[in-house]
Amino acid sequence: MGLPKLLLTLDGEPVVRRTARIALAHCRPLIVVTGFVRENIEAALAGLDDIVFVHNPDWKAARVTSVLAGIEALPAGCPGFFLHHADMPFVYETVFAALGRAAMRPGAPVAHVAGRNGKAGHPVYFPASYIPAIQARRTGERLIDVLVALGSLIVETGCDGVLEDMDSPGEYAALAAKYGLSPGDVAKAKT
Repeated sequence: MGLPKLLLTLDGEPVVRRTARIALAHCRPLIVVTGFVRENIEAALAGLDDIVFVHNPDWKAARVTSVLAGIEALPAGCPGFFLHHADMPFVYETVFAALGRAAMRPGAPVAHVAGRNGKAGHPVYFPASYIPAIQARRTGERLIDVLVALGSLIVETGCDGVLEDMDSPGEYAALAAKYGLSPGDVAKAKT
């Protein structure tokens, strides 16, 4: 968008804070990997409990570098982790709960992907057994290849937000209107 979209507001709350607050209902600790406007993101999340900040100095290189940085911060013995994008603030808390329940079912551990009407979205729950395959990714390689190689299940969530992110001012305004939230002033979010 040419500006730090995570600092745009919805009903006066920064997008990144809204996303983190929703995730915290089921993800503790919440590992927030920062890159661009690191200090602003950390300030927007001030006061929220159980957040671990990890800065990725290579954030421009590829998205996988941020995932790798986050994996390094996982608590020892962690059975798995959710991967979610901060520019997807319309995911309900129940989505994390549904993925968590699905991941706890007996059987071989498999990744669980939030879905809507059969389409895969975010967040994704990765069992710890997938970590070596993720760590083997090189800059520019996609995590979808790990899901294809090791398997995944789409969990129907009933939530449109698992497919909706904000990549333009028009999407931001349209999604805010769809969810009955007041968007902030895009011009004020510029740094």
